Parts: sequence; structure tokens; C-alpha cells
Amino acid sequence: MATPSPALPEWVLWFSALAPAGAAVVTASAAMAVGVVAYRQWRVAREKLVLDLFDRRFAWYVDYKEQLMKPLSNTRQNIVDAYLAQSRLSDESRFLFGGEILATTMPTLNALQRVIMAVDIEAKKSEDPAAPVLHAKNEYIAIVGPQLENLPKLVLPYMRMHQKL
Repeated sequence: MATPSPALPEWVLWFSALAPAGAAVVTASAAMAVGVVAYRQWRVAREKLVLDLFDRRFAWYVDYKEQLMKPLSNTRQNIVDAYLAQSRLSDESRFLFGGEILATTMPTLNALQRVIMAVDIEAKKSEDPAAPVLHAKNEYIAIVGPQLENLPKLVLPYMRMHQKL
């Protein structure tokens, strides 16, 4: 005579039948939570990139405006230092802004090269040493004046915080 097995309560049978479905729900919920966290981290990283790019562009803008005025001094070394700084800033503009700003910086560099050559010519001549330098500086000022006026308008579209990367 076999002993009758005790009957399991009905709730245990339901629980054992629904356990795989419950595990699937828990797994799906965990996956969704991980997805939400990953998306939020991506958004934060993207916002940080936009802010960093804004900071670098603004620092470039301030530095470039400052460097535009330095060649107006009378020492060759200051003019050469300004040329080197503007050359570096022109190279940076290619990566921070693109070709439009780079095209704007190139005439300034060319005029600054002419100022340096005029200063060198002045050092070799003794007749009217100020004439070539004055002419070259006037040419530089003629280029820099409109550039200082137009630079904020050119840079402004790149300084918007909602700009796409």
C-alpha cells in the first residue's frame, strides 16, 4: 500500500507555473533600467562635450582678439610673437570652427608677414626707415579693423549651446 502524497497548496502550483514568466519580467525590467542609465550617461557625456567645445571656442575667440592688437607695438620680437600666436590660433580655428573662420584669419597672417618683412627692411635701410613699416602696419590695420567688426558675427553660430556636434 502506497502512502498518499500530500497535495501541494494551489498557490504553490501557480507560483511554480508563473516563475519563468516572473523571471522574464524581472530580467526585462533590469535591462530597461540599464538602458535608461546608459542613455542618461550618454546624454551627460554629450552635454559635457558641447560645454567643453563652447569653452574652447570662447577661449580661442578671446585670445585671437587679444593677439590681433599685439602687432601694433614697435618691437620686432612682439610682432614675431604675435605672428606665431596668430599662426597657432589659425591652426586651432580649423578644428574648432572649420574653414570659414580659417579663411578669415589667413589675410591677417599674410599682412603680419609683410609687417615683419618691412621691419626687417627697416633694420637694413637707413634713409627712411619708418616708411615701409608704417605702410605695412596701415595695411595690417585695414585688414584687422573689419575683421574685428565681423568676427563676433562669424563666431556666433558656433557658440550656441544647442549646436550639434
